[in-house]
Amino acid sequence: MSHKDWLIIYDLSQRNESSSLSSVLDLLVAITGSDNGHVYRMDPATCDLRLIGARPALEDGRIPISLKIEPLDEPRVFRPGDPGFGSFPETVVSQVESLLAVPIHAEGKVAGMVTLCRTAGKQYGPGDIEAARKAGVALYELDALRLKLRTVHQENVLLEKRLAERKLMERAKGLLQVQNGWTEEDAYYHLRRTSRQQRTPMAVIAQRVIDVGA
Repeated sequence: MSHKDWLIIYDLSQRNESSSLSSVLDLLVAITGSDNGHVYRMDPATCDLRLIGARPALEDGRIPISLKIEPLDEPRVFRPGDPGFGSFPETVVSQVESLLAVPIHAEGKVAGMVTLCRTAGKQYGPGDIEAARKAGVALYELDALRLKLRTVHQENVLLEKRLAERKLMERAKGLLQVQNGWTEEDAYYHLRRTSRQQRTPMAVIAQRVIDVGA
């Protein structure tokens, strides 16, 4: 498989769907008179399209499905019998009479895709395509913001952990200096040497020194 192909990875159990994303997708499904809608985010390294939202979440979609499709630069409506129709997981997990696929563009590149499905009724028109295009951009921005906030949270957690470990080190060094008449440098090298000998993080060694001193 070349990177010119797209691999749609449809796995409801792995999606991390926010309430805001769900609301926008619900609204898009209602506006376009669709039976269900899905939003995918593009992995720029592998050109995989990974499911991040589905409304409603179909039970049979809990079985992961991966299918290869040809790249889409513009919105396109697929119907049974059209080339590529069976390449969409949505046509595998439910009965579909019409599928609208709308690529999401960001910074001049395809950043994801929105799909809308109907089991019967009227076909998708220009208004539906425009609504899906606008909603797709909003969905992509919401997901990007969610990822950014998650990264910030992870960085804050890591910073708090490092600060806590720093406090442990300072307290342990102080105890060692008092107990042994060492300099701060002597206490630090003792902690580091013990950490290497026991193959244990310095923070754990520092905590042990504190526990013994207490």
